Amino acid sequence: MNKKKRFLSFQSFQQKFHINCNFLQYYGLLSAIPSAWKELLKSQTGNLSSSTPTIENLTCKVIYHLLINGKNLPPPTAEKRLIKCGFDPSQRRKIYSLPFVVTKEVKLSVFQFKLIHNILNTNSLLYKMQIIDSPTCPFCPDTEQSISHLFVYCSLAVSFWNEFTEWYCSQCKEHSVTALTENEILYGVLKGSSSLQTINHLILFGKFFLFICAKNDKKYQFADFVVYVREKIDLEKYIALRANKLAHFNFKWKDFF
Repeated sequence: MNKKKRFLSFQSFQQKFHINCNFLQYYGLLSAIPSAWKELLKSQTGNLSSSTPTIENLTCKVIYHLLINGKNLPPPTAEKRLIKCGFDPSQRRKIYSLPFVVTKEVKLSVFQFKLIHNILNTNSLLYKMQIIDSPTCPFCPDTEQSISHLFVYCSLAVSFWNEFTEWYCSQCKEHSVTALTENEILYGVLKGSSSLQTINHLILFGKFFLFICAKNDKKYQFADFVVYVREKIDLEKYIALRANKLAHFNFKWKDFF
């Protein structure tokens, strides 16, 4: 940028940054920058620290912080959904980190990440993408299979979580756990339980189990879920033993083996 606060010419840009491009690419890049951003950069009003960056010294990191710190930026879509559910900032941070805290299994972590961001491939989403012919639930022909329907409101899901709660209480001899709410099923139990890591891991198992059953158009058998959990616990024990972390494993799963 020169003294008149204009962007570098094409030739000056090439000479200064040693970038091999043609003039169409250069001016295409300039035209893609929104006018408001150009004015912000030219006026140099965006402060990251005590000093104001100049155009010549701008980096991707500097521009990223300028945009993130903008006052008028709307929250991300996932954030809007969590705010609507009544979660405060500290709870939202827990929700985002939960799938990576309760399990080291990448498949399960990614599964919960997709659920939080509403990109899990339910029939509703697949129908919008024109991959399948119908958005309906295989067990509720008149109802669209959204994330909340699949895991909370489907008759099979209601039955599953009732059995899940009874099974969990019998295993842990804990009667303080009542029927799970929609938010607890979808996003996890954030408070009120003495073993949050254990119950949230089991809820994650339960959702993934229901998801696989729905994908195969198969009605669940709770005994199959118990077998699935036992196999996962055995695998986690083997990994903990190899990593010399058996004490943590025993604390987490003491009521389940």
